[in-house]
Amino acid sequence: MWIYFNLVLWAVLLSTKTLAQEAGNSVLPKCAALCLTAAVQNSTCSTLDSACICNDPGIIAQASKCETLTCTVKETLTAANISAIHCNAPLRDKGKSFTTTSIVCATVTILAVGLRLFQRVWKSVTLGLDDLLIVGTVLTNLALCLINIYGLSANGFGKDIWKVPFPQITEVIRYSYVVQVIYFALIPAIKISILLFLLRIFVTYHMRIMIQATILFNLLVGVTYVILNIFQCKPISFFWTSWDGEHQGTCIDVVALVNSYAIISIVVDFWMLILPIIQVYKLNLQGKTKLAAGVMFSVGILFTAISVIRLVTLFQLGYANTTNPTWDYFLSGFWSQIELTVGIVCACLPSIRKLLVSVLTRSTPNLEKTVQPTRINSRTPLNIPYSVWDSSTSIAGSSSGLEDVISEDPPQIRESFMYNFTSSRKSDIKSVAPSSIYSQ
Repeated sequence: MWIYFNLVLWAVLLSTKTLAQEAGNSVLPKCAALCLTAAVQNSTCSTLDSACICNDPGIIAQASKCETLTCTVKETLTAANISAIHCNAPLRDKGKSFTTTSIVCATVTILAVGLRLFQRVWKSVTLGLDDLLIVGTVLTNLALCLINIYGLSANGFGKDIWKVPFPQITEVIRYSYVVQVIYFALIPAIKISILLFLLRIFVTYHMRIMIQATILFNLLVGVTYVILNIFQCKPISFFWTSWDGEHQGTCIDVVALVNSYAIISIVVDFWMLILPIIQVYKLNLQGKTKLAAGVMFSVGILFTAISVIRLVTLFQLGYANTTNPTWDYFLSGFWSQIELTVGIVCACLPSIRKLLVSVLTRSTPNLEKTVQPTRINSRTPLNIPYSVWDSSTSIAGSSSGLEDVISEDPPQIRESFMYNFTSSRKSDIKSVAPSSIYSQ
């Protein structure tokens, strides 16, 4: 809020001409001068006591209320800027921090996806739909980071709005509109990529149905909210021109839109965490393997935690109720970048883990272990004889199975159903599926 800076002390003490010269040739709006004069007269502060006037909450509240009723938005911002200068208010600017965050996030996501692709090439594995989707996601996220740097930070994001020139206010809100639409598209894309990975490694009928339903739900949510975001205002340009109160248009309830999406997203996050972990728990696997697989799936908790933090930040800000969006939305923008980065990294962690295991076992032969795969009881939810160790289709590695969390691929995998079931990823394997694969 700019209430604190709505004190125009020297408008009362000095002439308007002198004030304009000291405030960078800005002319104090007459409405603001009248509001401050009335507020000071109704206070206990002397007109010569600048410290008292600048720090009196009663004067601040009365002058601000008066300006809201009698001044235009631009006049109020001009008064706030002059007030900040004459009350020696600190110049706040987090633009560089936002730029640094964008650069770091872009670098981390590119590195994570790069390692994922390198692991695929190294193992001569054909890229799956989940791989292609995460590549598209990281490229779009890179574009988002560039918009954050050259569209938001360069136009005053991270500063108090009264310190931002009027044309740049329009620009920063315009770019925030683009960022918001992209964000609403990227979150479902990351989740669908993870779900496609799960779809490759779980083969029981009921599990696949649940995963497919979750993919469809994410797709519908993503498409719906992207459309709602694009057309939230009529005309669309009213989103970035409404701030000055000089344009006509209408918008839907932005608070309800953003908060409902965040809540749905968090609920889906928890569902995606529970879904594979329950299946792993039901498997007849060795304790270490089950624990390792559970830990691998649980890294998504961090993604969910960031989503919760972002939602709490939105609630604390009041979102649409803020009168200083270029400053107040900094935390929201920051956590949105972190959320996307963590989501992309989580989607790539299985591949990165597999790559690290391969490198370590090759460079340090003593670390390599001989693992005998555990047969899965025919009554367990996943009836996959020896299949969970496949180097391109298993449960907990980059694309490897539960046992592969702690070992390299055992030779038995070449006789497994899952290895052959995904022969489209390895063309030299014939597809042979045992008739009892879905038996319970």
